[in-house]
Amino acid sequence: MSRRKFSTLRELEEYWDNDLDLTDDDDPGGTIDIVELPPDRADDVSDLEDIDDNILEDTIPNDVPGSLEIHGGRCNEEVTVQRKKKPKKEKPISRWKRERASFNISSQGEEDCEQRRMTMIERVKDKRPVEIFEMFFTDDLVNHIVHQSVSYATQNNRHQFTLSSDCFKKILGFLLLTGYHSLPKNSYFRNSDPLFIQI
Repeated sequence: MSRRKFSTLRELEEYWDNDLDLTDDDDPGGTIDIVELPPDRADDVSDLEDIDDNILEDTIPNDVPGSLEIHGGRCNEEVTVQRKKKPKKEKPISRWKRERASFNISSQGEEDCEQRRMTMIERVKDKRPVEIFEMFFTDDLVNHIVHQSVSYATQNNRHQFTLSSDCFKKILGFLLLTGYHSLPKNSYFRNSDPLFIQI
């Protein structure tokens, strides 16, 4: 790395205009740094001066009390980084073969179907409709629906939402007793024919 030192800006300008040869330098086409060094003695420039601070001059000093340096050049060592190659993943090779499909269908006779129907009749013959509904809609299923409903409300930032199994059963019973009233499709509203929707 080449380095030159100058004591005034005029010397630096002369060197820059006349003697500086960028092709001869260690770093052709590279960067050149100009560094302003502080003075050797700190007493040369101090805040304690016999100058009135209120008098401002229009002239700017041409030089600074320190010296100037030019730094240029490049590092001769080139950094070489070898990238590690990732091991290639082997793709599985699929080998397709044509085979005849074999289906094992157990044909249930009429006797098996009749026997299961009679078993179901025996299980539900003395029960009310609510009890038959509760056979399929068990307490485990109700608790699961309640848990998932509370989780959904929490995920949607409704932390005050609470639901119990009894409250859910009341809501479900209300919906079943009143029935589900579905509105007609949007295209029906453009039609002038009267639509009779049962409530």
